[in-house]
Amino acid sequence: EPAFGSELGETPFWWQYLVSFYWSAGRITGQSSPGNIYATSWMELGWICAMFLLNVAVNGYCDGILVDKVIAGDEAAIEGKAMRKIVDEYLQSTDLPIALVLEVKASAEESDKLVERQRMEATIEALPHSLRQRVARRIFLHHFVQSEIFAGCSESFLVEIGSACRI
Repeated sequence: EPAFGSELGETPFWWQYLVSFYWSAGRITGQSSPGNIYATSWMELGWICAMFLLNVAVNGYCDGILVDKVIAGDEAAIEGKAMRKIVDEYLQSTDLPIALVLEVKASAEESDKLVERQRMEATIEALPHSLRQRVARRIFLHHFVQSEIFAGCSESFLVEIGSACRI
């Protein structure tokens, strides 16, 4: 098929590049299949390519936020383990009563659980609201709809409740 506006039937390199970019955008985003969406004008092709670039930028930004949170959480976990090791070494090197050693260890375990919970809360809080809504729709909505308590509530209300839930 000749490029737009080409009566010679030749396909220039720039046209091949643009069409391959368009096809790749459909493949990567899952928004099309071969022959499913086909641009019929320069404007349509331009919009498709622009929307693909916008999609890549937004997804990259969201992925960056999540990766930063995971890295920060990993650093906190490593720091917590190092502190726990220091406490364990101290308890082993001193002659403290066994009851006190057990109490300190139990307190350290509770502290580890609290830190983990805070890390999880911070990660959930940093997620975009739209992503939390998608999670709520997938996880909570089914259960809310079946519950008699929420019988008269709209789906959007139930999704908002689900996006505020903590597991």
